[in-house]
Amino acid sequence: MNMPKYIALLRGINVSGVKIIKMEDLRGYFSDMGFRGVKTYIQSGNVVFEANKQTLITLTKKITKGLEEALGYHVPVVILSTETMQEIQAADVFTNVLKSIQTAKKYIAFLERPLTKEEIKYLHSLTNEVDVYYSTGNEIYITIDETKGKSLYTNMLLEKKLKIYATTRNWNTVCKLASM
Repeated sequence: MNMPKYIALLRGINVSGVKIIKMEDLRGYFSDMGFRGVKTYIQSGNVVFEANKQTLITLTKKITKGLEEALGYHVPVVILSTETMQEIQAADVFTNVLKSIQTAKKYIAFLERPLTKEEIKYLHSLTNEVDVYYSTGNEIYITIDETKGKSLYTNMLLEKKLKIYATTRNWNTVCKLASM
């Protein structure tokens, strides 16, 4: 029997020498929590795993608590089903909605909760010549065209302006995770 696959996106680990977690250790923590088929992708805290079917909220609480016990500090985690990540890849908002230019850098910020209509409207108002922000609520799609100037985008900008935690991945990472 195949168990559902999920993707855990950890926020703020292995960035600028802070909160260093070896991927081998991270796989071990997930295995110790009872998850199967645990794989990691690059050093930025992307974990693909199998678990018995349960709500994303339940999984998030279990993983957040398990990591906090193992590491001694809180690590925000966003959980998605692999189906959701595959749908994001297939929809390709960058090509189909934003009509991104070839040279633009493409990112997706994954959120702890969906944005409200007011938050989406505010987010769209942050768009400028360099940084374009687009959301339907569950994720934020960001394109950065540095041929037009310096980007103001940081993950902290989103968190500060929207009072929500987010973890950002580049488009290539999203596509790789969707295929794992």
